[in-house]
Amino acid sequence: MEIRELAETVLFADRMDGKLISPEALSDQRPATSLNIPALPARPAGMGLDDQRPRERFPGLAPGIEPVRRGQVLHHFANHELLAIELMAVFLLRFPQAPAALRAAVAGTIGEEQQHLRLYQQRMNQFGVVLGDVPVSRFFWDCLAQMHRPLEYLAGMSLCLEQANLDFSSHYIRRFTEIGDPATAALLQQVYDDEIGHVKLGVRWFNELKPPLDTRSLWERYTAELRMPLTPARAVGIGFDRSARQAAGLQQDFIETLEVFSHSKGRSPDLYLFNPSAEIHLAKGRITQLPAALEGLARDLDTLPMFLGGRDDLVLVHSKPTAAFLAGLRQAGFELPRFVTAAQLEPTAALRSLRPWAWSPDSKELLKPLLEQQPRLSRPAGPPRCFAKSWALELAQHWSCSHPADWLAGPDQLGRSCAELEPALLAVTKLRERGLEVVIKAPFGSAGRGMVRVLSDADLDPARAWIQRTLSQQGEVIVEPWLKRMLDLSAQISVEADGATRLLGITRFSTDRRGQYQGTLLGAHLDQLDPQLKRAVIGPGRGWRMFQHLERCAEFVGQQLYQAGHRGPAGIDALVYQDQQQNYLLKPIVEINPRYTMGHIALRIARSLGGRQQGRLRIISKAQANGQGAASLAEFAAQLPAGSICLTDPIGAEFAMAVLEQQKRTN
Repeated sequence: MEIRELAETVLFADRMDGKLISPEALSDQRPATSLNIPALPARPAGMGLDDQRPRERFPGLAPGIEPVRRGQVLHHFANHELLAIELMAVFLLRFPQAPAALRAAVAGTIGEEQQHLRLYQQRMNQFGVVLGDVPVSRFFWDCLAQMHRPLEYLAGMSLCLEQANLDFSSHYIRRFTEIGDPATAALLQQVYDDEIGHVKLGVRWFNELKPPLDTRSLWERYTAELRMPLTPARAVGIGFDRSARQAAGLQQDFIETLEVFSHSKGRSPDLYLFNPSAEIHLAKGRITQLPAALEGLARDLDTLPMFLGGRDDLVLVHSKPTAAFLAGLRQAGFELPRFVTAAQLEPTAALRSLRPWAWSPDSKELLKPLLEQQPRLSRPAGPPRCFAKSWALELAQHWSCSHPADWLAGPDQLGRSCAELEPALLAVTKLRERGLEVVIKAPFGSAGRGMVRVLSDADLDPARAWIQRTLSQQGEVIVEPWLKRMLDLSAQISVEADGATRLLGITRFSTDRRGQYQGTLLGAHLDQLDPQLKRAVIGPGRGWRMFQHLERCAEFVGQQLYQAGHRGPAGIDALVYQDQQQNYLLKPIVEINPRYTMGHIALRIARSLGGRQQGRLRIISKAQANGQGAASLAEFAAQLPAGSICLTDPIGAEFAMAVLEQQKRTN
């Protein structure tokens, strides 16, 4: 019989004798077929994949379980075998040009799967169950029937579904043995032994079909061929049978990476995306070319949103982090999501939500295929104006007038927005006449970028040129006094769909002398602060005066963001500073960031660690690593003291990495 005829019979037969046809010899002289692949395979009565009967819960295997329940368990397994047979037939009909040896191997595997089905059928009949008694699942068919190339079949069948069966078979061998059913356990042992060979076939042909110039690892090539809803997690069953995978020819790095990536298969995932230069694109109103350093920063830190989501979620990255890095994070106590590249993400992938760092032209363009296919994934975000420092200034002025206090910044400390050069220069002059240093900010900028300071007369000419350039690009500048910063704080909130503002926490962060972000502390907000500064923050009475004020201010900002149309995360930066009379004052609104912030990351890390440790989340640049004697970020990471954790993969990082410097609590 021709292999093509075997496949046609298996796929189109509506009787079990057709599904179980077993020719004595096979040839492959005429592989092409004139038949179209059906939407669903033909099936005997009661076994149809379009069965409308409600699915039954998978039976357990408790001691003393009734024989009929054991038969129902085997009915589920029998359907899996039948689906595998039918999908192998689809492969043979869809890819007549596949290597003859691979086609022969798949045809041979059909014979082994048919034998498994016969054994299951015989044993469940002995328990009083016949095929068709239990409604069947079509999950495997829906995952793989539309396969586009042989490698996609091998990834989905051999290295995903059959690899998971190594774990399931091993588990149920033990369970049937424990309940005193050695006959069924022996049947499953035969299935287990054959499945090792089936996975081995996938490994072999994944390597055989590898293009000569393809330098990717087996893991990288495997995950690139998987299509949702199949993920590496589907390649793991109950437990994790390392020895079976080794026997199937999978290398140690693949096995370790898979074990790290195994996670729950519950809800649909949220998709996270790190786009930290959103404000630059928002300033232009379109996607603009970023400097190489900012592109590199985004690439090196693109795994950071892993700390925002859960083990069911996805993080969109440029390239996968190394298995060793992920194993280290898991050992530190972090649950890991799955990482996917843009090439792996199907527009119709079942997702719960899209969660970019910020909704901006760059993230909208990258996520456009998903949004076109699934408009419900779009999350309302406020207009670009909400990102502008001038908008934050308006809210700060309103709040200041409504909440006067001798320990709060007054209107004269908040600055002013200017749309022309001369008013901006006049504002600079007036502040300098009061003996104050000056900072001039662009409306759109983040992490302390997009600003210039005027500390002396020598800074005036460069400032004038900077103002002119910024006005031509963004239309306005903000002129503020450069305050003597003593404590940087940030309130992290979430603006909910019903209008509520959820305060996630208040974090303390650090900046350099130019006000650029350096890191965020975990816990111990007032640790190592001057006692007078502590007293000013806490205030009289039993509460923390400044922190309580920030909480009320965060509620106000959340309401304003909601009215502007924003939903989702936001951060409100605040500042405790010392005035010319040496008083400590709070400026509760310095910037408003209607997006995720490093404070959100820090709060989630602290929660993951259960409050066991305190420390600092730092962003280390290549220049900082060089300044400490390291030739590369990877070398810097290797020299970190005990207790520190690399939060992004230093291997291959060229511009920056994130580190958690930890310190055990002393009380």
